[in-house]
Amino acid sequence: MKKQIYSLSPEQLAKVLKLAKEKSPRDHAMMLVQYFHGLRVSELVGLKLSDLDRRKGVWFVNLERLKGSLETRQNVWEVKGKPIWNEKAALQNYIEEHRGNPPSDYVFISKKTDGPLDPAVWNRLYKSYVLAAGLPVTLSHNHCLKHSRAKHLLLAGNSLEHVRQSLGHASLNSTAIYVSVSDQEASEAAKDALDLLP
Repeated sequence: MKKQIYSLSPEQLAKVLKLAKEKSPRDHAMMLVQYFHGLRVSELVGLKLSDLDRRKGVWFVNLERLKGSLETRQNVWEVKGKPIWNEKAALQNYIEEHRGNPPSDYVFISKKTDGPLDPAVWNRLYKSYVLAAGLPVTLSHNHCLKHSRAKHLLLAGNSLEHVRQSLGHASLNSTAIYVSVSDQEASEAAKDALDLLP
């Protein structure tokens, strides 16, 4: 049986991001980085300041993926006029105003240890935001952010190859799992196709 892929709609994710932005600059920045770059939790908490290229106006992040995936260099997204979606502003705010100066090079620091945030702690925090937003428990694992990014890219008309590169997958087979659609999505697409008939 095929494994169910759970993802948040852009509206659902906006609710979760809004709560995180109000409560914790670190958590808000973590959600945006995990979402925009389709990161696994271990890749997210393992991110170091030295992986960020902040020398110019446009920031980049160098990502070393796990499980045999690609190494990629990607833009840190500056989404002007939409503060809850502005990855660059959230990261900059957290790093410069809230992270402090611990001896660790990790970007996302535990307040208790001054070291990298534990993946299990991040999953508990993420789950608390999702449930506080009134969303189903099926969406409460942080890996849903990676699934959501893939779905959103596909819904925006990006090719499977573009999604593969964005998520750092070495193989299209890994990316193809996101192509499945619900019966409702298939019906809506079929209805849209009727408009093309002469």
